[in-house]
Amino acid sequence: MKKIIYKLLIASLGALLFLSCGEDEYIAPTQFAHPAITSTPTKVNLNGSVSFADLGQGVLSRTWTFPEGVADIIDSDDDMLSTNKIVHVEFIKPGEYEINYKADFVVDSVALDTMILVTVLDTITAKFTHNHSDLSKVEAGSKIQFTNASTGDPDTYEWIIEGGDPEVSADENPLITFKKLGTFDVTFIASRDKPYGRDTVTMKDYITVIPSSEPVTLKGISVTREDLIKVQYSRELQPVVGEEASFSISLAGSPATVSSVKLSSTDASIVEIELAEEIYNTDELLVTYTPGGLISTDFVKANAFTDVQPEMWMPNYFETSGVDVGFENGGANWKLPPWYDGGSGTLDVDAGAANTGSFGAKLTLDAESKLGGWESEPIISIEAGMTYKISYMIKVVSRGGIQEVNIRLLVPDPWSQVARIWHGDGSLNDTEWRKVENIVTIPADDARDLTTLKIAFQTGATAAGESAEIYIDDVSFVPWEVR
Repeated sequence: MKKIIYKLLIASLGALLFLSCGEDEYIAPTQFAHPAITSTPTKVNLNGSVSFADLGQGVLSRTWTFPEGVADIIDSDDDMLSTNKIVHVEFIKPGEYEINYKADFVVDSVALDTMILVTVLDTITAKFTHNHSDLSKVEAGSKIQFTNASTGDPDTYEWIIEGGDPEVSADENPLITFKKLGTFDVTFIASRDKPYGRDTVTMKDYITVIPSSEPVTLKGISVTREDLIKVQYSRELQPVVGEEASFSISLAGSPATVSSVKLSSTDASIVEIELAEEIYNTDELLVTYTPGGLISTDFVKANAFTDVQPEMWMPNYFETSGVDVGFENGGANWKLPPWYDGGSGTLDVDAGAANTGSFGAKLTLDAESKLGGWESEPIISIEAGMTYKISYMIKVVSRGGIQEVNIRLLVPDPWSQVARIWHGDGSLNDTEWRKVENIVTIPADDARDLTTLKIAFQTGATAAGESAEIYIDDVSFVPWEVR
């Protein structure tokens, strides 16, 4: 362990002595010693130079010591030792090195034995590897992991990968998907700012993408808020022309008119379908595709599918307002309400209470509980005259004599109920997950402030001597348009 040991001795000025003869006598201070060393930046490129300087006062002797075979001390025949006040050194070998400085001073109690750490970086050489077995036969749709293998400790990366998705990346180790047929170049640039270094490697005709042996399959269908049906395929397609007759749509039990079919302008693996009719999120919508001219960029025809029901656009107001209705974030926004009355009922977020995801809400009521429940902070804003659908999943592990569970939308101040879903009777004996839902319409003349509603769960009281355990998950509140 290196130690810095020094002590400064500074004598005070002597006091003026008034001698009997009337003459003043000056008392000289003792000798002064002050250790101090410095250097230019100590992180350098290979063959870069560093200057070391002794700025101390009262130095009798000093020695700079350099590891063998590492440095070239300028204007010196000895490349390991120097006694100069200022030493200029060129480093000829990459690595981390301790440069020792040791000095004695005119004051016996002052000494300095320390070191300066120098990092010498090798010249950057851009190199990379990949995880594909044969880059001359990359099937369309394949993903290739590129990995930086450069020397010289670069910290900034630029990839230009023709035919890839993405084609440009600043990641150190990018994962690239190849969807287009052809032979493509790869350019990789590795660099750093301090100390500056940069190298570029370009591999010409490095990757050849060939037609895939995999089918072009349906990945999913969704309907947007703008009534656009989006059909997602497993890989990119060629431009779509005249495919209206290839798709048949059943809307609310009747055939719909397909007005246009086109490729998405932002993702060539998505086909966008527009209907002449409006789509409501209460409609049953079924999509069928009969093979026509949908062909992937690697010349494989898209597979047929029949009567696939899309995922309808339904914004969950609770989620978009930030409340943890899936209980995946520890039950954020939920609390035992001020109206909670009875015993030691608890609300926990528990992995065993999950219907979907990793967590759900677990409400436990002991044998003394008169009323159980919990509520959110004010979270959502709705409109008078609108229709909404509210739902949740419930599992009754033990009933404890409770007659009902209900969920309410409340105007917090003054307290009043906007909507309520009741769950009770024999269904509370059902120990399997069950969906509870209801459609509620807010009267057009409702004059209450509906901009800061809260959601509350409430249970009845437990029976004497019994306890209850109830799970809740996947709470949803969506706008609901009815024809």
